[in-house]
Order: sequence, then C-alpha cells, then structure tokens
Amino acid sequence: MATIDLQLNRTFTNNVFSSWRFGSDPAPSLLAETNNPGSVRRSLSLYSYESIVGFKHVAVLGAAEEFDASREVFIPYLECSLAAVQMQHDKGKTEGLSNILVASTGHGDMMLVVDPQRDTSVAIPVSMGKAGDQLQPFVVEAAYHVLPGLMRVMLWTLQDKRERRPASCMLYLATIGYDLHTKTAQVEALHSLGQSRLPPHAVVVSANHDSVAIAIDPADPHTAAETSAGLGTEAAMDVDDDVPSPRTLRAAAERLAQYTSEAEEPSAGAHDHFADLYSEASPADEATTLEADCMVRSYTCRPAARIEPATPSKEDSQMDAATAGESVPSAQQEALNAQPHLLKEVSCSPYKLLTSQADGIERHAALLGLIDDVDCAVVSVSWHRNESQEAVVEHLTSIPALAYVATGKTQRKFVLLGKAGQKVAAVIVEANKFAFIYHSVASSIANGTHQVLDLGLARNDNVIGAALQSHKDTCDTSLLIMTERCLKVFNLH
Repeated sequence: MATIDLQLNRTFTNNVFSSWRFGSDPAPSLLAETNNPGSVRRSLSLYSYESIVGFKHVAVLGAAEEFDASREVFIPYLECSLAAVQMQHDKGKTEGLSNILVASTGHGDMMLVVDPQRDTSVAIPVSMGKAGDQLQPFVVEAAYHVLPGLMRVMLWTLQDKRERRPASCMLYLATIGYDLHTKTAQVEALHSLGQSRLPPHAVVVSANHDSVAIAIDPADPHTAAETSAGLGTEAAMDVDDDVPSPRTLRAAAERLAQYTSEAEEPSAGAHDHFADLYSEASPADEATTLEADCMVRSYTCRPAARIEPATPSKEDSQMDAATAGESVPSAQQEALNAQPHLLKEVSCSPYKLLTSQADGIERHAALLGLIDDVDCAVVSVSWHRNESQEAVVEHLTSIPALAYVATGKTQRKFVLLGKAGQKVAAVIVEANKFAFIYHSVASSIANGTHQVLDLGLARNDNVIGAALQSHKDTCDTSLLIMTERCLKVFNLH
C-alpha cells in the first residue's frame, strides 16, 4: 500500500512573527484542589476526572501501584492504564459517557468496570486465556463497542532487546466477549497491528466504523537488526546507542585531516558554525534531544468491498436456499472472525513529533504537534465529518515559534495543545515549578502573549500528569495538574 505524505496548510504559517511577550490578561486562578488517592498514575487520574467518574475506582486500581513486598522484584510490570469503551452514536453525535471502563494494573491483567459513575458499580475480571502469554504485561490505550456483549481493545506490550533485535512495542487489537448478567468476560481473539520503535503516540477509535487509527514511530526494528547482523555482537549492541551529530562528524574529519592530508588548515573563520536552534543542551547531549518520527495508520475490521458475483442459475438458487440457514454466519460470529486490515497510512515526515494528546476520554480524536521549522503544526486525527472507514489526518493550525520555545525548556514535562479557535493555544508544563501559557495569535500578528503560572507545589512534589479541558459554553480553558500528592485545577480564563 502506498504511503501518503502529509501536506501542511501554509496559510496557517505566521511569516511576520517576532516574539512572545508577557500579556495583561487576568492571572490564572486555582479552581479546585483535592488529594491524590493512593499511588495513582496520571492516565487513570486524569481520565476519571474528565469523565466525572470520581476517584473511588481510581483508588482501587491505584493501590496496585503501591509497593508490594510479597511480589518478586524481577517480575516486569508497566503503568496501570484505563480506557472508556466508546459506544456507537448516531450520525454527528459523539457525546455521552461510556458505562464501561477497561482497566489494567500493568501486571498483565484486565478488568471491566461497569457503571463507574454509580455506587453499585461492578468490576469484572477478564480471562486472558492463551492471549495472556503474549501480553505480559500490557497497556490499554482505547476500547470501543462492536455488538452487544462484544468489544475491541487496542493495547500494546513491550518486546525486550535481544542480541540482533532492538527493543520495540508490539501493537494488538483484542476482541473481548462479555456477559453482564453472569459477570464474565474473556479474550476471544487477538490480532497483531504490527510494531513500533516507541509506544503509540496517539490512538483513535471509531465504534461506528469498527476501525482504529494509530500514530506511531514508523522505524522498523528489523531494519536495525538486519543492518547490524554482519557487524558482530559487540558492534550490533552499539548501533542504536548514540547518533553522531554533524558537529561531531566535522570535528572528527578535521582531526583526521591533520594526519592524512597535506592541505593547509583553514582559518577559524572558515569553519561552519552549527546553531542549536532547538536545544539548550550541550553538544554531547544532542542524541537525547532528537524528537520521534510519526506515521498514522488506519485499520478496520470491516470487510473490504467485494465484486458482486454473477447471477446464479435457478438450480443454484434452490440449493443455496436449502443450505442458507447453515451457511450464513451470525453478525456475532462475523465480528469474532473479523481481522483488522490496513486501509491507509499517512507519513508526517520530514516533520518530527513534538507532542501528542487524546481529544476526549472515548478517543474520538487526537491532536499531534509536529515540528515545522520553529513552529508547531497542530494536526488532528479523527473520523469526524468522514463517512469512510479511513481516519482523516488534517492540519488545523500552526503555533508560531512553539517548537523552538518548547525544545529549549529543559525542565518541560508536558506540552499541551489547545483546541483550534480557543484562546489558549498551548501550555508547557514543567516537572515541578511553572506552567507557561501561550495564547492564540493570528498569522498577521508579529507578537504573541503568554503567561507564567506558578504551580505552587512543594519541592519534592512532582507533576505526573497534565491536561487541558475546554468549556463549550465559554471561551475559558481549565488546566489540570496531577502530582504525586494532589490534583489541581486552574482556570486560564
């Protein structure tokens, strides 16, 4: 299948932008603050807050993240994860909370939390069966409803580094059958969606289309393994350790020339000087500041369109009618037998990924922040306004100089993107002290405004999660900050 290259809309580029300046807008105010229940990871906490689920189930799941002395230290585990099951909606409607959550504590287990908003909620363990051997442990990214008693869950697991195989992430789509009356659930089928060098940047699902779109790092792990196969064990282990920068290569070439060339050494002014536009780090740290590549792949479990067969004869029609009851599978069986197939892939190259985030708890859409020179191009991945089974990858807007500013802040923990048309364009959240708020700026304006927010955290309290929440009735935006001790909500006006 041919890969489509993403085309950015250059009318969004601000060619006259000069700098960000402090604005005179009202200072952000603290709306709410609550304690973090137990040792809860950011995904559980923030998803639950956004869906108004509360914290009781988060606390139960988070308890598994606390240190357990009886657990063997060599047993691997990942962060606990949570996804709301996206339900099928009428055309144009994507609102409404799911009454089922899919959760994992990160130890290769899975459970369904039914009616999480109620005090009578029920947790149903999912029997992994043979799939458990491949998924120890795994992270749940998204889930959607297919038929009554049937759902699909997108998840990934780690593949360890071996002598001739670099580490990677294996991507899967699991089909889960469940019965709320008997309170049972099990994995009915498990299909591979390939692998990625890094965990998925973003995952978007569509219950109406029985489809999933994944933004991944497209680097093929087998390429590095094949390249290093003939280099010997010692060289193979060092292939993906450090990538030499142009500055390092130039210095090595000049040093080598002193011993192998009779040419005169050029003057100091004749040397090329490399400018670190995107980094405040030292040249020795350049390899650690490289951003990831990004490719968006769309899969669907619905069968591809097929050519209609020729009109059968009268005798064939009679024979088909006699056996129709036995040969026609039910919709449930068709959904169980369905296998995901690749519809389309969109390459974001040569633009690197700066940040990514889900748009909504049910994963209807996602936002990607791509490095476009010094700017940040905001790209959406969704099925909105699309009748086909392929996800739409669309350039929404560009934020001037955000890529330059963000990669220069060495203490940054999260880069959050606001929705197009909202006053807040982006927020950069540091690990402990500050959040930098950048307001939207028109493409013809030379200067943008920004604010600095003191998070008011203790010295030993670190940020583990952050999210932006836009309010439909007003232009206000809330900033959610989850730390190891508390959850804070700021109104950014």
